Amino acid sequence: MTRTATHPAQQLTRADLTLTSTGSARNPDVMWARTVYHGAQEPGESSDCAIRALMTVTGSTYADAYRLIMDRTGRTPGKGTPGVGLWQLLDQGTVLGCRFERIMGGASVYARLRTGRKQLRTFLKAHPKGRFYCWMASHAFAVVDGVLVDTWHVPGGSLVFGAWKVTDAAPAATHHPAQLKALLLGGMTTTDAATACGVTVDRAQRAADQLSALGLL
Repeated sequence: MTRTATHPAQQLTRADLTLTSTGSARNPDVMWARTVYHGAQEPGESSDCAIRALMTVTGSTYADAYRLIMDRTGRTPGKGTPGVGLWQLLDQGTVLGCRFERIMGGASVYARLRTGRKQLRTFLKAHPKGRFYCWMASHAFAVVDGVLVDTWHVPGGSLVFGAWKVTDAAPAATHHPAQLKALLLGGMTTTDAATACGVTVDRAQRAADQLSALGLL
């Protein structure tokens, strides 16, 4: 059954999590909290770990995270997210109103095997505070204050190839209506304009609708 949050937690901390497991006999050193959905999951979707992780670390809705990843990574509905497209999206720096700073992984997804890989248990111990978007072979997940947030209990020995520290965007980069309107009037898509301004896709779409109603788009 999908668990749904009434309101997204923009600054999610460990206090907001309900631990599903504090460790098990087979996986003793990984605390795990099951993913809580912010809004309904896309019908018929599977292999959407990249979307779930983005939703969790940014506090966005599932719909916003879904649209952004579908638009920007070349993902096919019901299939996994292409690693190259995902890597490029997160390396933009500002995604869905949050700042992403890569702290692990090479300059590209192709370099991941040649740079500082860490076991999940080691990563969790090294990062007891903060929100992180983590990428491993064929899977993505969120880490919040040293707790794995996912739909399943990822083994502690799994190798993390890439990780981004996630923080709230600076106020100056968030909710800038003049810049948003200028980008939309210049022909930029709502998704690209939202990313550039650090706002949600829904907010950018509302701005586009307002401009259309005025006959400007």
